[in-house]
Amino acid sequence: MTGYRLGTWIDTPPGKTLKRSSMALMNELPFDHVSPMVDGSSPGLQDQRWFERHLEKLRDGLRDDIEIGPTVWVEPVREYIERLAVMLPVLCRIVCAAFVCADSEMRWKKRYVRGYDSLEEAGLHLSEVLYSSAPIVEGTAFPKHRESSANATIAVDRYMEQVYSIHTHPSGRKIKASSKRYGPGHYQRWALQELKAERPDVEIGAGLACWRQKFAGMNPADAMALAHGAAIAEGATWLREWSWKHILGNSYPARFLRELAPSQRHWLMAYHQSA
Repeated sequence: MTGYRLGTWIDTPPGKTLKRSSMALMNELPFDHVSPMVDGSSPGLQDQRWFERHLEKLRDGLRDDIEIGPTVWVEPVREYIERLAVMLPVLCRIVCAAFVCADSEMRWKKRYVRGYDSLEEAGLHLSEVLYSSAPIVEGTAFPKHRESSANATIAVDRYMEQVYSIHTHPSGRKIKASSKRYGPGHYQRWALQELKAERPDVEIGAGLACWRQKFAGMNPADAMALAHGAAIAEGATWLREWSWKHILGNSYPARFLRELAPSQRHWLMAYHQSA
């Protein structure tokens, strides 16, 4: 399959994102969608970074064929979800949002429930808000998260599993490229197989790493090709890079992504199959 969608999460603040050089690169790369992280590094709206005026500038500065879908950190707190119900439809309307993405990785857990009797009740309310904002709803988190399982509480059409194969684990442990658990190609394969078994009702997407790709004995382009190829082989129809900060901060992600223009994408599957 060569018809996958390719995009990036935008985790840089508006001031940096909207600079001329940043927008020029975003328009140059073969993206068909971008997803600005509405919030900063914490769930909730207390550190919201993207407001109406910023999204208008992003919309006006992008190629016409690049779709926009905001991502929001979500938490099972009634006050937060009620605020989201007011804010999110406005933001989505400004960019004619093709989708909205709910990132549940940090605080979507029973112990954080406030104002609801259960996580399931919070999920029903959140789902109503998300579907009132955009035609397609995505979820995203790491493998083994509840929302990656059959016990998911948030209704979504597409699930963007975060399968980041990186040379150094967040704990500081070094990862070998050959690791059957976390190595490029291996991590995507088992995690997306599990996701398909747990959530056969949703479209499969993959969040992929473009940082910490300099594995010992392997160049970054090969590591990224293995990860992207494995995700496609497992049926991911949407690929999204984490993240714009890393694309701006390193030269190798952009070099790799330039090779994924729609007319060239056939090579990625061939590479994966021969690896």
